[in-house]
Amino acid sequence: MSTSHLQTAVSGLKFPLPAWRYALLFQSWSQFQSWAIIVLGTVLAINGLLALLQSHVVPVEGVLIGSAFGSLVSVIMVLPVEFEFKPSSCNPQATLQNYLEYFGYVRSDDGTNAIVYRQKLPKFLRWEEGKVFITRPDGSIRVKGPLMILRKLQRALVASQNT
Repeated sequence: MSTSHLQTAVSGLKFPLPAWRYALLFQSWSQFQSWAIIVLGTVLAINGLLALLQSHVVPVEGVLIGSAFGSLVSVIMVLPVEFEFKPSSCNPQATLQNYLEYFGYVRSDDGTNAIVYRQKLPKFLRWEEGKVFITRPDGSIRVKGPLMILRKLQRALVASQNT
């Protein structure tokens, strides 16, 4: 097989939502609430530690701004994307499962027609936006989920097809 054929077997990442949804960053109210609680908890803990140490190096506003902007990376990492590929191996589901388990995911019964994987974290640390959905439309496999995990998964699939 030619290299160009192997590279097209796995599609690139696609952003299925309208652009304005990505500009909002937060994909749900519960994601925003969870993020806000974590940021406020972090700010309170840092300020408590600084007060205990009687350190006035960083003002409260600086800690709040730094925590808020620094933690937005985790929100960007779960922006929804998708990709498709044509299964070339006899059991592509096992291949996907192996990669997802390696990335810290476990299979979850979500009551949908898709195969769903969620992060292996305590409930208060995981977001619904972090789930990975696998469906099989038209003989291909479509994978939907968070940006960073699907980027790693897509690259791993491309690399496994090129070997």
